[in-house]
Amino acid sequence: MSKQVRQYALVTMIAIVSLWIAPFANAQEIRDYAITDVRSELIEDDTVIRLTVVVENIGADAVGETDILIMAQEASDLDAESRELLSDNLLPLDSGTSVTLEIPFEVTTFPADSQQVLTVSVGIDRFELANTEIAENNIQTITITIPPRAGRADSDVLFQRTTDSVIVAGQTYTLWQAGMGILGFVGVLMLFWVLSIIIRALFRSRPKFGPWQPPYGVMPMYDQNTLEGRRWSWQQHAQNGLLLAPPTNNNVHAVKLLLGAQGGPFINWDVTAMRLSQYDTYGRIARTQVFAEKKYIKRFNKVLRQRQKGNFDEGKLQKRLRPIAENMVKQFNKKVSKKTSFLPIAFDMRLAGEHGTVRIVFELYQCRDYAWYRIDQWEPMMQVVSQKMQENYTFTIHGKEQGENKREFRDRLRDDLLWLLLESIRIDAPQEATTSAPQEPVMREQFAVPDTLSGMKPLNPNTDEQQAMP
Repeated sequence: MSKQVRQYALVTMIAIVSLWIAPFANAQEIRDYAITDVRSELIEDDTVIRLTVVVENIGADAVGETDILIMAQEASDLDAESRELLSDNLLPLDSGTSVTLEIPFEVTTFPADSQQVLTVSVGIDRFELANTEIAENNIQTITITIPPRAGRADSDVLFQRTTDSVIVAGQTYTLWQAGMGILGFVGVLMLFWVLSIIIRALFRSRPKFGPWQPPYGVMPMYDQNTLEGRRWSWQQHAQNGLLLAPPTNNNVHAVKLLLGAQGGPFINWDVTAMRLSQYDTYGRIARTQVFAEKKYIKRFNKVLRQRQKGNFDEGKLQKRLRPIAENMVKQFNKKVSKKTSFLPIAFDMRLAGEHGTVRIVFELYQCRDYAWYRIDQWEPMMQVVSQKMQENYTFTIHGKEQGENKREFRDRLRDDLLWLLLESIRIDAPQEATTSAPQEPVMREQFAVPDTLSGMKPLNPNTDEQQAMP
């Protein structure tokens, strides 16, 4: 064999040997992490689970950090998506060295009385590729048992926040899922709010004291020199059915009575609204308006019907009507400012009745010798524009008087309002007589009208006569 051939054969053998030992040489140059032990234990009175993980480098020295990842999954539902419990960095290990990691978890991180499968993976990166032979010992699983909560079930915990998840009523959600849920909930609330505005706009009830025209107010003017013309003029001054004008001699006062078809005050009439408001020389002050709540309107109408049957004495009647006055005054006081508290107060009652079942009667009184005498009575000519007839009662109450503090003003206003409610539905009021015969005088003292409803104290004939004597 020639020398050249022997050299060629030697080179070939060296190459073959090099190729055969190359994988073993390369294997010794790459680090190889392995999880050699995984265990868990309950500590701190079974409130914390401590997970112990031992990681060893059985390859070459590591040159950089790698990841450690812990995932959790219900043992009873392994097909469900696992959730991440921990993701952290592991410092590089020298060849042949190991590290023991102790990782605590709160017991409340998991559902009570359940089994959890934890999957621990270390070093799955570009050196130890996932699903390769070298990475097989980089993943280990352990099943841990979660104890029941002392004294309560997990579903009793309404809300709990963990490191990277949220537990709501026993259900665990990731932070992203919780965020999307909150956004969805806020979106639903906004939708309901917009819908409520639309529904209120579509089905809003009519204003409680909207435009109103009495059924007799649209008649043409009469000749003022005729009886009908003088009566028509007095109709515009009749505000309610009570004698509240100052009882001075020759003073004339008109009232309007709301009766049933066969007589009787307020029979077949229903109160549809009540309002308190301040007013000045320019009219009503809208910002001070308060309305009686619907339940109190219903209560007043119920009292009115029972009163007509004679089912209430005076004491019971006051007891039933007092909450109405207290509620309206309570609302009204919140809107009255200190600067405008002296302004007079209007109390309005809106009433309605079916045409043919109700009557409106006007009466004209004159004061002579400190007593009221009825001098005229009539029913106006009606021009009914609908089956329902509406009428309005208006009363005036003094504002805050000099010397009254806020509490005294509130109590007095409540008492005045209660007095008006009681007197408005009084069955035996003298002015309710329907005959045209001369009437007995109506003395103001028998009504005991509060001073704050008339502007004048009741006059004493004897005292006045003595003062008038020289």
